[in-house]
Amino acid sequence: MNPKKYLATLCLIIAAGLSAEGRFTADYNRLVPKMLNYQGYLTDTLQIPIDDTLDMIFRIYDASTGGNELWNETQTGVIIERGVFSVILGSVNAIPDSVFTGGTDRWLELVVDGDTLSPRTRIVSVGYAYTATYSDTAEYARNASADNDWVRGTPDSVLFTANYLGIARGGAGNVLYGDSAHTHVNLGVACTTGVSGQNYCYATIGGGYRNVASGYYSTVDGGVWNTARDSFTTIGGGYSNTANNSYTTVSGGFRNIADSSNATVGGGYFNTASGFSATVGGGYGNTAGGNYATVSGGVNNTTMDTLATIAGGVNNKIRANFATIGGGKSNFVYGIYGIVAGGYIDTIKASYGGILSGYNNLAGDSLIDTAAVVVGGWNNSVTAKYTFVGGGKNNTASGHSATVAGGEADTSAAPYSFATNYHTFVDSSDTNSAAFTTSHTTASNQVRAAAFSTGTLVFTMDHPSDPMNKILNQYAVGSDEVILFYRGVVTIGSDGKTVVNLPDYFDKINKNPMIQLTGVGSSDIYVAEDVAGNRFVIGGKPGTKVYWTVTAERKDVHARIAKILTPVEQPKTDHLIGHSLDDDAMIGIYDRIKTQGDFQWRTEEGRRVHNESKISERK
Repeated sequence: MNPKKYLATLCLIIAAGLSAEGRFTADYNRLVPKMLNYQGYLTDTLQIPIDDTLDMIFRIYDASTGGNELWNETQTGVIIERGVFSVILGSVNAIPDSVFTGGTDRWLELVVDGDTLSPRTRIVSVGYAYTATYSDTAEYARNASADNDWVRGTPDSVLFTANYLGIARGGAGNVLYGDSAHTHVNLGVACTTGVSGQNYCYATIGGGYRNVASGYYSTVDGGVWNTARDSFTTIGGGYSNTANNSYTTVSGGFRNIADSSNATVGGGYFNTASGFSATVGGGYGNTAGGNYATVSGGVNNTTMDTLATIAGGVNNKIRANFATIGGGKSNFVYGIYGIVAGGYIDTIKASYGGILSGYNNLAGDSLIDTAAVVVGGWNNSVTAKYTFVGGGKNNTASGHSATVAGGEADTSAAPYSFATNYHTFVDSSDTNSAAFTTSHTTASNQVRAAAFSTGTLVFTMDHPSDPMNKILNQYAVGSDEVILFYRGVVTIGSDGKTVVNLPDYFDKINKNPMIQLTGVGSSDIYVAEDVAGNRFVIGGKPGTKVYWTVTAERKDVHARIAKILTPVEQPKTDHLIGHSLDDDAMIGIYDRIKTQGDFQWRTEEGRRVHNESKISERK
C-alpha cells in the first residue's frame, strides 16, 4: 500500500482569555496550550479511503521544501476511519512559542507509516495566535479596553463576546438602525432591523429577503417582505406578512396581518386579526375583528365582536358578542350568544337563538325573539320568543312559545300552539291549540286533525259533584258510519201537525237521515213527512210534547276521505303484521289492570316490551 494524503487542514488554536475587568493580563498567558488541532484525510493510490491504525510523524519547517526543521513529534496508533483521522499536535512534544515568532511562513510535513507525504501543508494565521503570550508586554494591550472580539476565559467554556454585538450578513444590503444596533441580529438579504432615528434593541431577522424587524424584541425568522413593526412582535416566515402591534404574531403564509395587541394569525393568506387578542388560524380572507374573537379557518369569514367564534366555512359573518358559527356557507348571526352549527344562508337575529343546520332558516326577526331555535330543514323560521321548529320545509312558528315539529308548510302562529305534518295552521288567536295533517284550528284550546285514531276516545273533566277530589270520564260512541246527530223538542199543533226545520246546510252535508220520536204522555205520534228540503213534519194528538232526534250519515269531503283512508276493516301491512295494537295499549300499565278483567297478551313481543319498560323505569 502506498497511502497518500488527500486532504489535511489545520482547524483550531486556542486564543488568549480575558480578565474580569475586560483587559488582557499576564496570568492568562500561562493558560494558552502549546497544541494545535489537526485533521486529515488518507487514501491509497486508487483513491480508496484508509481504515487502519498507523504511526505518524509530524514536522514543522520554515519552508515549503527543504528549509529548517523547527519542531517534530511522533504519534503512535493513530486511528483512521474511512480515511479520516484527527490528532492534537503538541500532545507528545509541546510546540514552543518560538516556532511562530520568526515572522515567516510555517509548513507542516506528515510521515505516515514511514512514507513522507507531499506537498507540505502551510500553517495559516490561526497558528500565530501563539504570539498572544506576549500581549502583557505590549503597551497598547495593557491600556486596551475589551471590544467585540470573540474570546473565552477558560478551556471548555462557552465562546462569547466581551461586549454587546450586532451581527449582520456582509455584502447583503442589510441595515441596522439606532445606537442599539449592537444588539441586533440580521442574517437576511436587504433586510432592516430597527428604525432610523430610534434606538430599538434586540431586533432579529433570521434570514430571508427584504424583511423588517423594527420594534423592541421584534423577530422575523425568514421569508420575503415581512414586517414586525412593534415591540415583541414575531413573524415566522412567509411573504408580505405584517405584525403591527405589540405581542402580535404571524406564523407564516401570504399577506396576513396581526393588527392589534396580542393578535395572532397562524397562516393562510389575506387574513387579518384586528381585535385585541384576536386569532385567525388560517384559511383565506378571514377577519377576526372583535376582542378575543376567533376565526379558525375557511374562506372570507368575518367576526367583529367580542369573544365571537367562527370555526370555518365560507362567507360566514358574526355581528354579536359571544356568538358562534361552526361552519357552512353564508350564515349570519346578529343575536348575542347565537349559534349556527352549519348549513347555508341560515340567519340568527334572536338573542340566545340557535340553528343546527339546513338552508335559509331564520331564528328570530329581532334581538327580543329570545331563544328561538330551528334544528334544521329548508326555509323554516321562528319569529317570537321561545319558538321552535324541528325541521321540515317552509314551516313557521310565530307565536310566543309556539312549536312546529316538522313537516311542510305548517304554521304555529298562536302563543303556546303546536303544528305538524303538512299544511297545518294554528291561527294567531287560537292560543293553546294544536293542528295535525292539513287541518286548521278554529278556536283556542283546540286540537284539530284530519283523522284521529285511538282505541277509545275519552273526554275527561272535573267531577261536577266533587271537582277538587274526583275526575269524570265520558266515553265517545263508536260506529261504522260517520254520523251527525240533530235533536229538539216540539209540540203538536191543533191541526195535528208540526213542522221541524233543520239547519239550512243539512241536505248539503248529510244523506240517509233517520228520525226518532218520543211523545210525553202519549204514544199517538208519527212522522207525517220525511226529511226533504231541510225539514220534516210530525203528526199526532194535538198538544202532545215530542222529543225528536235525527241521525244522518255525513257526505262532505272530509268524511269521505276519512272513510277511504281509514276504512272500517283493513288488513295489516308491513311492520303491523304480527303486531298487536291491543298489546300496545297495555304496555306500561298491564300490572295495574291484569287483576281487573280478562287481560291477556296477544303476542310475546308485547310482553317483552312491557317488561323492558319496567326495567327502564327502575333505572
